[in-house]
Amino acid sequence: MSQSRILPRILVFSLVLTSAAGCHHRSAGPARSSAPDEAQVGHGMHATARTSIGVQSSQPNELGDVETTRIEDLFAGRFAGVQVQRTGVGKILIRIRGVEPLVVVDGLEGDSHLLLGLRPQDVVRIDILKDAGATAIYGERGRNGVIVISTRQRR
Repeated sequence: MSQSRILPRILVFSLVLTSAAGCHHRSAGPARSSAPDEAQVGHGMHATARTSIGVQSSQPNELGDVETTRIEDLFAGRFAGVQVQRTGVGKILIRIRGVEPLVVVDGLEGDSHLLLGLRPQDVVRIDILKDAGATAIYGERGRNGVIVISTRQRR
């Protein structure tokens, strides 16, 4: 194999090893309250001080005591690059950097239609995963970003 084909493979392998070395695995269990300096990524909780991955998080104390009946209000102005709107036909459109992300609600993967059955009062945590390092566990499905929502009541 030529050197020009080996070098990119070595770099990718090194990147995977580097990102795997600083993480710990958490089993999928009931949603738990985490420290404010931790972010939920595909492979578990990760200390944000030790990471360079594109993750934004919001917990209930940051969501405020604002009474809202619409799930999309929990996203309003809290996450850079995230646009949420309700269409005239009762659907919710979410875009991260202009493309539709994967939505994961308590481990159930889908698109933004999963948000329609959620009550804002049940949301415990919202994590927005934006880059390849954070979304790697979701593979091709997570290429446009991932929104991970934890609720008080697991489905």
